[in-house]
Amino acid sequence: MKIAAAYDDGMIHQHFGRCKNFKIYEIENNCIKSAVIAETPGNGHALNAEILIREGVYALICGGIGEPAVNELQNEFIEVFSGCYGSCDDRVNEFL
Repeated sequence: MKIAAAYDDGMIHQHFGRCKNFKIYEIENNCIKSAVIAETPGNGHALNAEILIREGVYALICGGIGEPAVNELQNEFIEVFSGCYGSCDDRVNEFL
């Protein structure tokens, strides 16, 4: 399973559409197996959603995100956990 966190220098980025990076975690047996930083090609909800869909992400942890973006991700069976802040690693570990 893969979980993505909107990433800004180790912290949860607070605006999904402006997020320049995602930290994508590979999860195995409820533990983080590995993590990579994926750059986004530019600003925008659609481009960022496309990356998560292509990567096969199961869940997104982020700060703020608009309803249209949430709907787009949920239509692709990606769970969205918004309103988060702080360390990406801490939030993913809490999720697990």
